[in-house]
Order: sequence, then C-alpha cells, then structure tokens
Amino acid sequence: MEIPQRGAFPSAVSLHLFNIMKTLLFLFILLTIWNISLGQGINAGDIVTSVDGSSKNASIGINTFSQEPHTEIIVDWGDGFIDTVSGPSFLISQNLYLNLYQGYHTYLDTGYYTIKHTDDYWIDGIANFDDSGIQPFTLEAKIWLSNDVIFSQNSSIFFSAPADYIYQDNGVVTHELVPTDIDLDSISQKLIPVPAPDYFLPNATDSLVCCLIWDKPTEPGKYAFGFEVEDWRYGKRMSSVQRFITVQVDTIFSQDSEKEYIERGFVVFQNPTDFDLRIFFSGSFVPGNSYSLSISDEMGKMFYRKSIKLLEFAGGLFIDVSTWPYGLYFISLTVGSQIWVEKVVVR
Repeated sequence: MEIPQRGAFPSAVSLHLFNIMKTLLFLFILLTIWNISLGQGINAGDIVTSVDGSSKNASIGINTFSQEPHTEIIVDWGDGFIDTVSGPSFLISQNLYLNLYQGYHTYLDTGYYTIKHTDDYWIDGIANFDDSGIQPFTLEAKIWLSNDVIFSQNSSIFFSAPADYIYQDNGVVTHELVPTDIDLDSISQKLIPVPAPDYFLPNATDSLVCCLIWDKPTEPGKYAFGFEVEDWRYGKRMSSVQRFITVQVDTIFSQDSEKEYIERGFVVFQNPTDFDLRIFFSGSFVPGNSYSLSISDEMGKMFYRKSIKLLEFAGGLFIDVSTWPYGLYFISLTVGSQIWVEKVVVR
C-alpha cells in the first residue's frame, strides 16, 4: 500500500489563514439562513487540531459564534496544563460576533490527549435541553502524538461549508458538514449528544441520520446538535474533532401515523442539481463490506459505477454531473440482496 506524503507542520500563520477560510464560509450561512435570537451565549462552534508527534507539538483552532464578544477562552490541553487563549472578536451583525482563537502547546511525552474548551454558555431557549442559557458550551478534540514517521504528522479534519450549508425544504432540515482531511485520511462521522444535562435528540416524523438529515421535525423551536468526526490512517485513529450548532425550526410538521419509514441507505443532495451530485451514506453500513453504487438514466444507460466502502466514503461522495444530459436518473446502492434506490433530476 502506498503511503501518502505528509506535509510539514503548519505554521501559526497558515493555520490561522486556513481557519479564516473555512470560517468565512460558515459565516455566510449564519448570516443568510440561520434565525439567530437575541440574548447572550454561544450559537455554534467547532475545533480543529494539528500535531507534530516528533516534536510533541500541538496547535488548535477554535471558532465560536456568540451574541457577545469573547476575546479569551480557557483551554485544557489534557496533560494537566490549563491555558488562556486569546483571539479577536468581530461584530458580524446585530448581536452576532465571530470569535477566532489559536493556541499552541508542547507536551512532555507522546501519547493520547484530550483537549477541552469549556467556557461561556449556550443561548437561551434551546428546546432540547433545559436552561440552555446557563449550560456551559464545551468542545473536545482528541489527538495522538506518535514518533512513528507514518503517524507523526497529522492535521485533523476541518469543516468547509458551501452556500447550501443548512436548508429547510418540505419539512426536511439538512446540515451538510462536508468534512475534509488534508492528509487524505479516512473519515468517519456521527451525531453525538450535546454535553449538557437532560439533552435529547428531538422528535421527528422519520429519523435523524449522519451529518444532519432531519426528516421531519414535529415541533418548532431552536435545537442544538453535536457532531464528532474522526480521521483514521491504517487502522489507527489519528484525531477526533467536534462541532456544535443551533438550528431554528419555524414550522410545525404534522406526524403522519400511517407512514412507514424505511431506512434509506443514502441521501442525495441537492435534488434537482445542475452541477455536482452529493451522496451521503446513512450509517447503516457494515465495515469491510463492499457496496456497489450505480447511476443510470430512464432508458437504463449507465452513467456512473463505483465500489463503496464505509471508511473511505463516510464523508460522502461528490460526482460532477455538469456534462450529463438533462433528465431523470436512478441511483442504486447494492450489497448482497439489499438494494436502495433514489431518484435525482439533472437540469
């Protein structure tokens, strides 16, 4: 197996520019789609890491969106050292600030460490846990420092966000994480509980699956969701990072008691599409099994075929369909006797 080449340990400047880039994309969605309520506290935040095991160094980037400026946060580096990390706060719009933090730490030894930021609190009025306005907002990142040349350098997964980052369509709320790993490691992702007492996943007509496909909410309100994403290299977990967000649901969607939900093997995003087709797998996969993905038109002409495995494509699959003829296509995912089929329109 060919070993990917690892880049040099990024400088503080490059990590800062890297976080600015992904944050601006994230910011665009907050301004155009999210309905942010008044008050204090954190609306959203995420954390990324970069490590050099040979020199025992770690860098972090933490972004939060808050309704008051926060220029300092507390970081627990996981080795008994507690640090105050500073960063600028930018007034983005009324009662919405973007806070950017960069931190750097040298460990005494290699090994596994959990980096934690616990500070401030969530916004008031989140429906799926009590007293959100007094609950701490906590982010964690797990890192592995190794002397082994194959594993010593690692940049964790970061989250990029295109313009269709969060949308609500016909009662379905979609949050597209789009996790990216610059080391080309395998990606796995999952919904996780928000670390707060009495937190629960909200009711839905259908279900919540990987990333956030919420089909369909049954009550309006503000809801909090947590995500954890891991990068894996040759069977070793290199790191894990987290994102927490709030989503405003404005409409009540009635429960259809007659509808039988059949778990989908994948979700198509967007549909219709005119440029790229994004396929996210629902998490019903068995590691090691090989799944066959094919796309054909109404006449049965095959346009795409690929073998899919869980870890390799846990972050989703992107297919350029900009040159395909306009029309209706059928996407089939098959393993053994099990088959899932979804329709997509290319326009």
